Amino acid sequence: MFVGGCAGSTGGALKVVRIILLMKYGAREIYRSIHPRMVRTDKAWRNRYSEDVMQAILSFSILYILVFLGSSLILSMLGLDLMTSISASATTLGNVGPGLSTLIGPMANFGSLPVAGKLVLILNMWIGRLEVMTVLVLFVPSFWKK
Repeated sequence: MFVGGCAGSTGGALKVVRIILLMKYGAREIYRSIHPRMVRTDKAWRNRYSEDVMQAILSFSILYILVFLGSSLILSMLGLDLMTSISASATTLGNVGPGLSTLIGPMANFGSLPVAGKLVLILNMWIGRLEVMTVLVLFVPSFWKK
């Protein structure tokens, strides 16, 4: 549920290109800790990616995981079991369909969840579809007041 579509697709979750670049970034940082004076540019599909692009992907991924963890925590505090809260958060944030438990699985729906839980999941779907950074821009007045 965390791996979305390819770049440009309408699928939610983390896009495959971001996951590949995150793995390349992680490997580079591990290599850099072993060889601190290393100078190397990141390449994927014959394209070079700057440090700014890598930092943007890293910050997006961290924010995505924080939204997932926060919504899972809120759902579990509302009385849902751990599997249901984690699965519901992942499926709505990634906009991928049914969850993995008996309450929200393929043979059930989200109707049995409390109203506050449904609101959290609606927010998850909105954030997942528009992506985290876009939603954050909506709430930063200095961006849209100019």
